[in-house]
This record gives sequence, structure tokens and C-alpha cells, in this order.
Amino acid sequence: MQTRHIGCACAFLLLAAVTGVILHSLWFSYTFVIQVDGEPSPQRSMARADLHLLAGGSNLSPKAFYCPLLIQEKGWTFSQRGKPMRQRPIDVLYRSSNCVPEREALVSTLRQYVEDAGFNFVASGKCVAGGNRSPSAAGSRNWGECNECQDAKMIVSFENYADGLEYLSEKLFLPLEFGAVPLYHGNGHRLMHACGVNTERVIDASNFPDYSLFCQHVVDMLRSPWRLQELADRDYGDLCFDKLWEPVEQFTSTLPRVQSLARKRKIRVLAWAQPPRMQSWLPRVLHVDSSRIEYVSMGPYDVVLVGCCFGPTTLPGKFIPV
Repeated sequence: MQTRHIGCACAFLLLAAVTGVILHSLWFSYTFVIQVDGEPSPQRSMARADLHLLAGGSNLSPKAFYCPLLIQEKGWTFSQRGKPMRQRPIDVLYRSSNCVPEREALVSTLRQYVEDAGFNFVASGKCVAGGNRSPSAAGSRNWGECNECQDAKMIVSFENYADGLEYLSEKLFLPLEFGAVPLYHGNGHRLMHACGVNTERVIDASNFPDYSLFCQHVVDMLRSPWRLQELADRDYGDLCFDKLWEPVEQFTSTLPRVQSLARKRKIRVLAWAQPPRMQSWLPRVLHVDSSRIEYVSMGPYDVVLVGCCFGPTTLPGKFIPV
């Protein structure tokens, strides 16, 4: 008799689990799906997404939009210039958490130029560009923490991007937050202009016919402290990230699913991914007042947020049928 009860209990639990998966699949098929990605390439298929928000890129699909969420997450204000260049002991700082071979090779060449000229190159992140992690760097291995940035004259802002897919991460903006000069290598120039960046305050590798000339220019600037200070004193530009939500709002206003949601009294939102300041921009994207949004931990739900790399997930990702 006890064996029969155990068997019935197991069968019930299995049935409940299968039913839960089926219900989640049904809810998901009628749900408005917002996919958020913080990396250059999405870590899940975009096929099911109704809207794709990219913290770095913009042209992966007609449904994809550039929204620099990582900058919002860090709360950067770009209001402080910090120390003058002559008081900064680090000449070039390299801080990266994704050690892709292409970027490591480029930064390694830059490092050799800088060190051969007798200047101080510091690698304080997870990646070291052919050298060792500098013991003098007081920074954490967490990329978002950068105590040593205030001591750097120049900070490497080399993107991990794919040809044909424009990309601009928070790396360009890290030096600006600490008053340093960005050393840029990437293909996010259109996105820079969209953000209002003054590109004349950036040392951009694409402005040189050869990468070696870019490296030599970095050394030449370090040899001319007054020129470097003059560059650092230039205006950052008219930095504005809020306007980047306008094309997103225009796009979602035309979607029948969003128009249908607008007629609901309450909109239930399940946030598997938890991007920063979601409570402020989600009502704009859905064209409803924030009071009508209810955040839930299980179904049924009207809107679901999925994707990578923002905060803990509420439920296991394996239940997301995409």
C-alpha cells in the first residue's frame, strides 16, 4: 500500500510539472516578448522576440534598438573631470572582462609601444594583453568597479564587435566618467553621434591609416603633457541617452499586441531578465501608465522579459520556450 501511495505521489508531481510547462508554453505564445542583451551576440534566438533591446548593438534585426542600459545600471553622470593629467600615475589603463584573442592581440601591441617608450601601462581587469595583472592596481576583477580609473590618463576602449554589426558598449563612456581620454577601436561611430559624444575628445584608431600609427600617436601624446591635458579638457559633447528611447516608442506604438495591451486594466509582467531602471522605461515602451503594470513571479502574464546579463532570473531559463 505504501509503495502505491509513493507511486501515485510521483505521478501527481510529474503531471503537475508537465502541466506547468504546457501552461507556460501557452502563456508565452500569447505574450509580448521583450528580449534584452548585454553582449555583442545574443545568447538565445531572437525569433520569438517582439522587441529586442541591445545594450551595445543596434542593427541585428528590424526589431532591435540600441539602448545603453549598462550606463544606466552604473549610474554614471559624467559630471566630474577628476584629477589633472599630471597627477595621474597610470599612463594607459586596460580594463576588460572578456579576453577575446583579437582584442588581446591589439592591446598587446599597444602595450608594447607604451612600455618601450618608458610609460606605465596597467592591466587591472581579467585580461592582461600579453603581460601580467599589475599588482599596483587596486581595482576589483569586477569590471564595473574601477577605483584605479581616477588615476589613469588614458583608458583602452576597444570593442568586441563583429563585422557588419555596429556595436558600442559602455567601454567608451568609462573614461569619460573619470575624466580620462578614451583610446577607441570599434565600429560604433554612428551610435556615438546618436549619444551626442564629442568624438574630437576620443583618440580613435580608425582615424589612422595603420594601427602602428595609432599606437605611436598614443606615445606621442604621452610625451606632450600639455597636448594631452588640452585634449582631456575638451567638452564631452551633448551626452543624452533618454532620446534613444524615442524610436523604440515609435516602433511599439504600431504593434497590434501593444495596442491590445493598452486596453487592459492591468498588465502582468514577468521579468526573467531584470535590466536596470525597468520600471521607468517599460511603461513608455508599452504606452501605459506605470500604475497599470503588475510585476508577477508566475503565470499568467501579458509581457515577459528575457535575455542576458542583467541581474538574477526569477524562474529557470529552461522553461522559456524559445
